[in-house]
Amino acid sequence: MQKVCSFPLVILLITILAVPASGLAPSAGQLQVATAAVCGDVVNREPVDAGTKFPLSVGKLSCFTKVTEVEGSSKITHVWYLGDKERFRIDLTVNGPIWRTFSTKAIRPGDAGSWRVDVVDPAGAVLKSVPFEVTP
Repeated sequence: MQKVCSFPLVILLITILAVPASGLAPSAGQLQVATAAVCGDVVNREPVDAGTKFPLSVGKLSCFTKVTEVEGSSKITHVWYLGDKERFRIDLTVNGPIWRTFSTKAIRPGDAGSWRVDVVDPAGAVLKSVPFEVTP
């Protein structure tokens, strides 16, 4: 009779149970991004002229973010990237439970290309990434 070793199976099960499952609903109290958009302006706490493609002549763009599940006072960070190069970073205070905020970035003559703004929580996790293009 041949013996079957169950040791690798135990390691596999421990590994599966130890790795957090992505895609599960966030736990209560964890910051969530309800809305994030790059836009030409923010008026009355709402994004105006939101889009994914903007001309270089736009002059400036804003990233509007609405977060929920804010307990007390916290912060998010907007990190603006041109390609893979960080171009601007700003911490924004959020005071729950639902909070709207935005950051604004000047768009200069050499800024054509693929951009994104990452919305980052206090622990450094990316909550949302908003890609957009600035065209010549």
